[in-house]
Amino acid sequence: MDVIDRGSKYSSRLLISVVAVVVLALVGVLGYHWLEGWSLLDSFYMVVITFTTVGYGTIDRLSPAGTVLTILIVIFGVAAGLNLLAIGAEYVMEGHLAGTIKRRRSERMISRLEGHYIVCGYGRMGQGVVNELLAEGEMVCVVDRGEELVQLAQAVGLPAVLGDATEERALIASGLSRAKGLVATLANDAQNAFVTLTARTISPEVPVVARAETESSLEKLRLVGADHAITPYDAGAQQMTFMLTRPLVAEVISWLVDERLGKIVLRQVKVPGGSNLAGLHLRKLQDKGFRLNVLAVKREAEEMTVMPGGDYVIAAGDDLVVVGPPDQLTGIAEEQSDG
Repeated sequence: MDVIDRGSKYSSRLLISVVAVVVLALVGVLGYHWLEGWSLLDSFYMVVITFTTVGYGTIDRLSPAGTVLTILIVIFGVAAGLNLLAIGAEYVMEGHLAGTIKRRRSERMISRLEGHYIVCGYGRMGQGVVNELLAEGEMVCVVDRGEELVQLAQAVGLPAVLGDATEERALIASGLSRAKGLVATLANDAQNAFVTLTARTISPEVPVVARAETESSLEKLRLVGADHAITPYDAGAQQMTFMLTRPLVAEVISWLVDERLGKIVLRQVKVPGGSNLAGLHLRKLQDKGFRLNVLAVKREAEEMTVMPGGDYVIAAGDDLVVVGPPDQLTGIAEEQSDG
């Protein structure tokens, strides 16, 4: 079940109060018009001075039915008006108006997102994933059922959905059908499994990466639809072991995965249709001034080719795993854009 935003509760109460005041005003205007034969303007004037208890006096002498109507308007209309003022004041004084504005702004941001990543769970691991995605220049939307965590995400400028990621409406609200991928980093494996199942129901083609707490959950998460399942403890243990037993390997891996360290980086590059790279042999990349290595190529409907030779011909649609200096990889992206 979604965590209900208190601002939404106040919005509903405010709306109900406004509707009550409007309905009572309409009843009063039509009542005076029919019972007393007054014009709609005079009837509206009578309703206004009765609601506000100004006491200017009536348009004309009231009939018994009109007197009863006036008494009812005074009792219910004044009560409804005071209730509306009280809720409005509470809504503004407690900051719910600002919260509603912020939520509406976030909803507009999400509606414009396309090709973004959705991170379900904004705890410690979720925040780490978000930071890495942002460092890669990607767009991110957060989904969390914790109001404080959602506010934290919004405070740093992230679009965020307050809701239960295991339910369809939260993932739909995050723009899953337009997303590039989803990461499930919730507190336990059962929740991440439900997120995966829900995501697969809504958008079967979106890649899903799920966090697993235990080794036994890895295969279960894959069975329910996760493209990849990862235990952060094993990943951390492997990295720490590399630092002890293979420090040079650990250092190179750090360079490859963190572009902020410079030197050499690892990127995945798709060759678009019409690219200048299409039809080019890999060995010709150096002739164009690119000092880099292509570690692997994945062509649609074919197995991945690891360490392709210089005679390999690049084709539009190929996914290249490339390692090299950051400026060289930026140059490849610019070369692609010319095509």
